[in-house]
Amino acid sequence: IARENKEIVVADPYIHPIFPLLPDRDKRLLAGIGLEAAAEDYGFYPKGFWLPETAVDKKTLNILSEKGIDFVVLRDDQVISDSASNSYTIPTDNGFIKAFTFDSELSGRVAFGDISDAYSFADRLAVKARQNNGTMISVDFETFGHHRGKGSVEFLDYLLNKALPAEGFKSREIQSSNTAGLIRDNSSWSCSHNLGRWTGNCDCDGASYETRSLKSSL
Repeated sequence: IARENKEIVVADPYIHPIFPLLPDRDKRLLAGIGLEAAAEDYGFYPKGFWLPETAVDKKTLNILSEKGIDFVVLRDDQVISDSASNSYTIPTDNGFIKAFTFDSELSGRVAFGDISDAYSFADRLAVKARQNNGTMISVDFETFGHHRGKGSVEFLDYLLNKALPAEGFKSREIQSSNTAGLIRDNSSWSCSHNLGRWTGNCDCDGASYETRSLKSSL
């Protein structure tokens, strides 16, 4: 992420709380701390915000909108809409906020699937992204080189610098739409049970995400 390309930089709350489970005052405090920390690092206040585990509710989006945040990143099934899109406009109490959604199936393949043939996998992924008119993929950055080993670093480098440009994508290109959507309250990328993973109401450990993501091949 380049300093001159401010619109694609995202802040985070600096620590890893599940925002919908916090009192509103704590949400405001942690969002503010995250923005200040990002401003110290980048020299400006980012317009995007990454919610830990992408856990979200309406009150959280209201507070982020109050803080001047323009967009968040969510899993594709966290937004309810009559129209399919890669980005949505979500109403808040004081305006609206954008939600860019990542493809849960393809993201799961990067995080959990077989990428032993890194170059071939990256080529297929780039073609799939073009066929979908653009696809956002989201995984923990420690996936590359840490969880997945050396081959994952080669995959990421080849995907960004060779495979995606070959399909006409620019590495820093980001676009939004005016597709209307509503947030799915108390949802996250890694638990589909109203945040039961963190309240003791289910034993979800993200396995449902992995299983769903590996059902079909590219």
